[in-house]
Amino acid sequence: MITRKQIQRLLVDVVLIVILSVSTILIGMVVSKSKRNQREQNNYLSLFIQVLPASGYQKVETDLVQNYSEINSIYMALDKDDTTLGYVLDIDYFNAEGDELHSLIAVSADGSKLIGYKHIGDEMHRIALTEEEIGVLASQTVDKPIPMAVKAVEEESDSEVESVTSVYGLKDGLYYAQSLKKDKRDFIDYVEIEVNDGVITRVNWDAFNVDRTTKDRSESSLTGAYTVSGENWATQSYNICHALIDYQDPDKLAMKSDGTTDIIPGVTCDVRCFVELAKECISNSRHGFTEEMYIQEMINIMNDYSAGFEDVCVKTDKGYIVYSFNDMAPLSFEGGSYSTIYEAYIGRNIEEDSEEDVEEHKSENETPDNDNTAYELGEDGVVRDTQNPVLTQSVDGIALSEVNTQISGIANSPEASAEFVSGINIAYKFLREYFNWMA
Repeated sequence: MITRKQIQRLLVDVVLIVILSVSTILIGMVVSKSKRNQREQNNYLSLFIQVLPASGYQKVETDLVQNYSEINSIYMALDKDDTTLGYVLDIDYFNAEGDELHSLIAVSADGSKLIGYKHIGDEMHRIALTEEEIGVLASQTVDKPIPMAVKAVEEESDSEVESVTSVYGLKDGLYYAQSLKKDKRDFIDYVEIEVNDGVITRVNWDAFNVDRTTKDRSESSLTGAYTVSGENWATQSYNICHALIDYQDPDKLAMKSDGTTDIIPGVTCDVRCFVELAKECISNSRHGFTEEMYIQEMINIMNDYSAGFEDVCVKTDKGYIVYSFNDMAPLSFEGGSYSTIYEAYIGRNIEEDSEEDVEEHKSENETPDNDNTAYELGEDGVVRDTQNPVLTQSVDGIALSEVNTQISGIANSPEASAEFVSGINIAYKFLREYFNWMA
């Protein structure tokens, strides 16, 4: 018969065995994890030692990388005290033809300087650069501030840069366009441009509210009633309006698919509506469809739907018509549907277009291949040495005022040199956004 003392001893033995087993398992897991981490670190070290030596590397996990299709992964390089030495980005850049350049790009901890570069060299179709040329480009860029651009060699170094005029065919006058539908906050955007001597000299972007007890968007933003990320909306509107005066063409504002732009300091809001309305103003200018004609045509359209509208219509203190077409389609007539007030004006005032009228109207809307503008454009990633009085260029969607380093590149391969730089600028743009997100 087993005594109580024997039972107690047996229980103690069982507990000791369990503790020993669990301890063995935990120690094994720790050792296994340590070995796995060591193997991982050894693998990282073999990959990154040539581009950014460090005591350890940690993969950066962030949803921001989804905005950059060229970036495969990002790693933080750490010293023995876990202080960040910099970042290593695995970037696979593709040009318009589908040729690629796969690189490891190391950037300083503050994102200000390129501190290392390594070409992976596993491309199916590499961008037109030899290994020797890639080495030359690396020597021109490593330890230099970012972002970068390739300095183009002027074919005629003694020639003077022509004065910037504007986009093709602008007629002098005051031109206007407004959104036909209110936004989610009941604001109706409008843009007004003034053209003198064929050049845009004044631009205004604002929005009035269908509820006239609500102040215009610029004034509401100054009082804090209307908020956006970054600077207040009135300041951002001012900045982009003056950028259009500098650039003269909305297409040069480098608007991204999400409606933002990287090339105008202080502008973080969605600028899609501004770009669309500015283009409509430019089109109106080309046709001599002035602000006064625009507003009168709105009144005429709405009078057709509601007799006497002109006598009771709501106007702002500047004379703009406060009306949103969200709930009705006043721009649809027997002749068709129209997306702008000018198109409706043409449709309403030309009762029977002959084939010649149609062709003439089409030709009025076409921009010639040579628009005789005086812009010194250059390809993306390349900047000119000449001192153009108006900023008309961007590098990879980055304002030239933001570019910190210009390199010579490969003399006979300026486009491939610019594509090499584009990969570096992708790293710059990502880290700029990443640091802002972390702040």
